[in-house]
Amino acid sequence: MTPDGHMTDPDALEAEIKRAMVSRARRSALLVDGTKFERPALSLIAHATELTGVLAADVSASCVKRLTDAGVDVRTV
Repeated sequence: MTPDGHMTDPDALEAEIKRAMVSRARRSALLVDGTKFERPALSLIAHATELTGVLAADVSASCVKRLTDAGVDVRTV
């Protein structure tokens, strides 16, 4: 997850599959932990605003705030 809320993947084929899943789903959620933030990879999946919501575990308050400020429904677990 980039600082501005884009989900990325190091594998271009995986990113393409995930992009298709997000675009075709009626509801899509991301379960993510704090180790996945601010470590961008090369292949773009989607922006977090395209998801129904985010479930975040052990994510810093500043990362959660950036997502909620962008209009993303974030629930910390």
